[in-house]
Amino acid sequence: MAFLQGADVPLTAQFFEYAGGPGAVLTGVTVTVTKVGDSTPTLGPVSAGISNPANGLYAYTWTTTAATTPGDYLVVWNGVDGDLEAVQASETVTVTEASTGTWCSLADVEAITGHTVTTGQLFAASSVITLYANRSPDAVNGLLNRDLYWLKQACAWQARWQAQQPGFDQKSVVTSVSQDTTQVAYGTEWAISLAPLAARALKNLSWKGTRSLRIHSDHRVGVLDFTNEASDWRSVWHPLGGG
Repeated sequence: MAFLQGADVPLTAQFFEYAGGPGAVLTGVTVTVTKVGDSTPTLGPVSAGISNPANGLYAYTWTTTAATTPGDYLVVWNGVDGDLEAVQASETVTVTEASTGTWCSLADVEAITGHTVTTGQLFAASSVITLYANRSPDAVNGLLNRDLYWLKQACAWQARWQAQQPGFDQKSVVTSVSQDTTQVAYGTEWAISLAPLAARALKNLSWKGTRSLRIHSDHRVGVLDFTNEASDWRSVWHPLGGG
């Protein structure tokens, strides 16, 4: 089963006294969730919050967050049956990255820049990146992995920078201002509304680079000597008019 980051993941386990028999009543039931490949559990073992809707059926809700690492997780249930024997059940669930409508997540901003921003600041920054990238987060399936990487970098740095630029969206592009011997000249439009590191990351996008087209010809280009009869076949001749 697959669940998005931030979702409540319902976990259940069914135990029987024997194959095809009635549900087994257990004691000391715990659940542990560990990301595949990790040595330390992400959750548990915990017993608080486990419910017992019916004999042999145990349930627990694992609440993930936006910071939960995407990947496969091993869920292990442990308990003791009526014969005082240890029993165990397990399953694997998958956490997938949530589509937030932004080029990066709050966790990405913190991991890349070392600082945190609010959800509103992240959405505002991502909107600016969309304007300059000329691509929408809804079109991620059609983009290269390398482009998604640079868009994530750009969004993270833009969110960090933009959060410290009050009124940046109300600034105007001014070429020159002179008053009382004080002169001010703004540069380009993007220099006012785009973070320096975000601008650098956007330059790495595949569609932002220069492109060249090589034109192949079946004929060699050379200089024609129209006084040489050998060049007649490459010239267009028209009969002269008159009587």
